[in-house]
Amino acid sequence: MFYEIRTEHARHGRGAELARYLDETVIPLHEERGMRVVGSFTVAGDEDAVV
Repeated sequence: MFYEIRTEHARHGRGAELARYLDETVIPLHEERGMRVVGSFTVAGDEDAVV
């Protein structure tokens, strides 16, 4: 088992769009392939970053 923590940065003002895309598209694809995704989080103080 391994864990990956990644911070993604969106273009200025598009962090919410990136978070929605990850939640609706990317995470389900990972789960379909057997990965267990613990969560996706926005970053306090940086509206354009998602962890």
